[in-house]
Amino acid sequence: MNNDIKNSKYEGFDGVYAFKNANNILGFVRFNENYQVEYISVYPIIRHQGIAIKLLQLAKHKKKNELILQDPINYIGLEILISLNQWK
Repeated sequence: MNNDIKNSKYEGFDGVYAFKNANNILGFVRFNENYQVEYISVYPIIRHQGIAIKLLQLAKHKKKNELILQDPINYIGLEILISLNQWK
């Protein structure tokens, strides 16, 4: 999986930033027109490598202001938000 990470890139389009390689989306953040983060996910094998933080930073930079993190809709989102508590 390390080669997948090295050969991956961040892309943004229509309310989504994704971290992807040639074959897969490895992580993404989705936000609405008010820049409320609706969903964030990172592929389990590559978690704890700063990918979620980078995705949120890209969304924050696009808004040029603070993001609003909506209540998580699933366990994985809750886990990510707990681990990012210091990021807020």
